[in-house]
Amino acid sequence: MENYYDYILSGIPLGFIGIFSVLVLFGSSYSLATSLSAGFAALLIGHAMFINGPVSNSQNN
Repeated sequence: MENYYDYILSGIPLGFIGIFSVLVLFGSSYSLATSLSAGFAALLIGHAMFINGPVSNSQNN
C-alpha cells in the first residue's frame, strides 16, 4: 500500500503542472487552467484520504 501513496504524492504536482500546461497551450485562460488543475489535485487528495484512506497495520503493535 505504500506505493499507492507514493503515486498520489507524485501525481499531485505532476497532474497539476501537466493539466495546467496542456490547457494553457490550447488557449485556455490562466484562471480556468488553474481551477481545473487544482480540482484534479483535490480529487487525488480526497481519494487518498477518504476513498482509499490510510489504515493502521495491526501487526506493528
